[in-house]
Amino acid sequence: MNLKKFFVALIVWLSCSTVAAESLEAIFIEVVSEMSDGLLKLDEIRTRPTIVASAEKNFLIEADGYYVTGDGLDENPHVAEERARADARRYASEQINIYVKSVSESLNGNLTRDEIHTISVSVLQVLNESISVEVVGGTKQYHCRIKVSLNEAGIFAQLDSADKDKFHERVRRTIEIERESARLDSELAALKEKFKHASNVERQEIRDEVKRNEEKFSAVQLNKVGYIANYRQDFDAAIENCYKAVELNPNYAAAWNNLGYAYRYKGRLDKAIECYKRAIEFDPTDATAQVNLGNLHAELKNFDAATNCYLAALEIAPDYANAWNSLGYSCLNAGDFDKGIEYCRKALELDKHNAAAWNGLGYAYNRKKKFYKAIECCRKAVSLNKSYANAWNNLGYACSKVSRYEDSFDAYAKAVKFSPNVKLYRDNLAIAQERISGVKSL
Repeated sequence: MNLKKFFVALIVWLSCSTVAAESLEAIFIEVVSEMSDGLLKLDEIRTRPTIVASAEKNFLIEADGYYVTGDGLDENPHVAEERARADARRYASEQINIYVKSVSESLNGNLTRDEIHTISVSVLQVLNESISVEVVGGTKQYHCRIKVSLNEAGIFAQLDSADKDKFHERVRRTIEIERESARLDSELAALKEKFKHASNVERQEIRDEVKRNEEKFSAVQLNKVGYIANYRQDFDAAIENCYKAVELNPNYAAAWNNLGYAYRYKGRLDKAIECYKRAIEFDPTDATAQVNLGNLHAELKNFDAATNCYLAALEIAPDYANAWNSLGYSCLNAGDFDKGIEYCRKALELDKHNAAAWNGLGYAYNRKKKFYKAIECCRKAVSLNKSYANAWNNLGYACSKVSRYEDSFDAYAKAVKFSPNVKLYRDNLAIAQERISGVKSL
């Protein structure tokens, strides 16, 4: 690359509109790369503008999705539209994957493909869509074109997410939804192929199976909308869509679990318990639903019931770190600190980045008056989750007990910063302030 190309690009850049200028960012990346003997690949050059751009920058992406019906098998047109829509969103998220991967790599991230996809699904915002139908012979092609926006700040927020445990759970749930959608697509393709060579009697049976497939597919898509609404804390939308999902498929455990989550954060704990029990009834192998139900019992101080749920989860998934951690907290709440420490350490053996388990250890060591160990564990917790208010509070308490008053004040201040409505944290901060003032006056 020579300087001539650089200055030509510069002149064009300065004379372009904002939209056109964005399209030329790749030229400058290529220029700088080659002038510095860089070895950026074409895909890296194309995606690099998302790294150098402002974190407040918005990107617009257009994507097309298709679905074909016909060949003598009647299909619900609304479901056909939804399948085309799902195909368009799938393609859009694949494009967003490139941006997410680029930003992650610029921050020295090491995300898995599933983690990248989960973030892409979370930040994707559909601005508008249009669906058209083209008849070709005996078939109909449904075409969905969508325009989605991507705010780069949303990606940074995801990568800097404080609650890693919830993020990992979202990854698992996203994978489940994608797999179920793929399974239903594969099932429908097999039914359509079978229909071609079936007798009249068999064809009616296949039509019935296709109808059931369509209902289940629609339920999965509604649950997906509800799941994303839960993540965005739009719990009313989550409840609306998940209820529609279970109306279509009453045995859909994942949708009942999402309903329970929404009701819990709406403060309807009675409804949340009912929904989690339904989820467990329809899928006894779902360890997450068991833990969710256990957490609700713990919130209501029904520690024996909570413990039973956690043990049931561990029977299903012995390597489920969050279940061990929740069991540890149940013991801590019941006053059995040694057992609590044992179970929190078991959680950390399975997931050393589990901030909640480190905080549980810190709390237990505080209660056992082993304050230096408490400080070590709480510092680990807040290093993993910088906005973990309860861990900052536990750290403040431990520091105060070893006369590190300024450190104690700083920790309590962080607890109040991240959870300003918790009276305990505000009271502790006020006490720490008085203590520091008293020491300075001596």
